[in-house]
Amino acid sequence: MRPRLLTPHILDHGTSCTKELRAANRISKIYKVLPGDSDERKKQLSRMLKKDMELWYRQKAIGTISGQKCYEALLALGSNHSANALFKLAHREGILSDEWFATRIINFSRRHGNTCLPGVHKIRAEMKSYSLKRPVQDTASVYISFLTAFTLSGSHSQARTLLKTMDKLGIQQTTDGFISIVALGGTYAEIKEQVVKRTENKTMTDCDISVYHEILKRFSNDYETAKAVVSDMRQDGFTVGIAAINILLNAYGCSGTDWNSFRRVFTGISNANTETFAVYFSHGHRYILRSSPELSKAIYKQLLSDYYAAVSNSVHFVSVAPFVSIARAVSHFNQPKRLKLVYDLASGSGVTLSSEFIQIIVTGLRRGGLQSVAEIIENN
Repeated sequence: MRPRLLTPHILDHGTSCTKELRAANRISKIYKVLPGDSDERKKQLSRMLKKDMELWYRQKAIGTISGQKCYEALLALGSNHSANALFKLAHREGILSDEWFATRIINFSRRHGNTCLPGVHKIRAEMKSYSLKRPVQDTASVYISFLTAFTLSGSHSQARTLLKTMDKLGIQQTTDGFISIVALGGTYAEIKEQVVKRTENKTMTDCDISVYHEILKRFSNDYETAKAVVSDMRQDGFTVGIAAINILLNAYGCSGTDWNSFRRVFTGISNANTETFAVYFSHGHRYILRSSPELSKAIYKQLLSDYYAAVSNSVHFVSVAPFVSIARAVSHFNQPKRLKLVYDLASGSGVTLSSEFIQIIVTGLRRGGLQSVAEIIENN
């Protein structure tokens, strides 16, 4: 990155900067992470964004606003190293704004969860130090970033106190703010009431679909409530995509329904993705454990049939999660040769094999008498 190409935002001086605004708009439209986006999709977007950034550097189109949009997008796409390099560069160039610090606080809070507060206070101190060079105000973005930090750290009393302060100041909530309100908990009706009363038009249609997805996640073990949330989503004009369907499938599996009903819901999903199969196989394994020996064997055969059908139909799993669940089922019935086949398919698929998956494979192979194969896999 070349510091000379990062110049203070021209809008600060009351005039228009067409190049920078065009760059900022492109980032908002193209590089937004959507619910259900795979890791591969995020990597693809990250590569595209970095190419665009190289062009914008040469055009001197990176400033306070477009730079912050790049920073936010890089973090959302998981390119933390590039994002941190951009932040440091912008710090040296003196083009940071409240949005940069707010984005940094929110990202740090999400990465560190209930241990985030000490690090957040360090960022706050850095912000105060920086404001001596270039005034950075406590704007709505900063308030919302601290609301996020308090909820993710489990400091809900502080979050509620801050929320009351924000209400008194008339601060309009953003998506991150609404997601924090959802995290404070309550029944579905209570959560929805708290969100709606803070929207501009007192309706959920003012919110981004990700707010509905966060509500769904809170009730991912409660099928009736999850079904009501999905119904409201449709009624409010939102598209119920595969991310929401996967949560609903999980909730249905947790509802205690019979295996045939659960599988019928799964087979009715036309656009199943990796997460769909992960949920399906995971619940399939649970059904095996709690069913009679005869039914367990029937479920196992059905799981294997669906698994091999997915493989033969070139369904591309982009995470190891489906393989973990099917490996558990195979290991349960002590079929080491089939377990080795699951390992071969997973390792040949290009996904990153987790330590959990390796442990299931190795333990199952040893129990099935294939110690030498288990040692090779364990030491690979």
